Amino acid sequence: VRGLDIAGRSLYCQETGGDYYDFLHFAEWGPERVVVAVGDVVGHGIGAALFMTTARALLRARLLQPGSLAQAMRDANRLLCLDTAQSANFMTVFLLLLDAGRRLICWSRAGHDPAIVYDPRSDVSTDWIGEGMALGVDELQSFEENKASQWQPGMIIVIGTDGIWEAENTDGEMFGKDRLRAVIREARQGSAADILQAILDAVRGFREEAPQLDDITLVVVKIVD
Repeated sequence: VRGLDIAGRSLYCQETGGDYYDFLHFAEWGPERVVVAVGDVVGHGIGAALFMTTARALLRARLLQPGSLAQAMRDANRLLCLDTAQSANFMTVFLLLLDAGRRLICWSRAGHDPAIVYDPRSDVSTDWIGEGMALGVDELQSFEENKASQWQPGMIIVIGTDGIWEAENTDGEMFGKDRLRAVIREARQGSAADILQAILDAVRGFREEAPQLDDITLVVVKIVD
């Protein structure tokens, strides 16, 4: 997408998992608009993977139609709740819309951890929050759509799942978000792929010999123009 550098990766702790990321860039949107989705289903394995694929399909279909990110969350949630009425499945999701032509950034959050955003002008990281329960819990749940106040070249947006900051070393210490923010800052001059790899390398180095206990999904967006 023109003006944007984007990278993503998922690392599962089993052969399949419930984490996912998606880049939606439909032809009718033009060359400068993309929606990034990151999700995390409760649990691991086949059941989580099946729930994830259903949620992904519903979100893709709804985002292709007119409406806001919040409306897409609402409608996908209502349909997912038909499947979760007799189960304990649910899924956190973060949707991020970037329109380089209009220099517009919007996001909507369904129980997912906030995005971490590094601003090169202030040299400070902030969290993009927003109201909204996880998908599959309450069919009447409403969601917010939030807008960023600026489009800043060099801005870095990181959306991940808790397998990153909750990764533990051999002493039982968690990697944490402060370390994550520090890695983002240190790698800020690199490409989105460079920043992503720096984060994964830092988590792997922190764990040392400790096993990966949770799925890890990470998307890095860098505004280049």
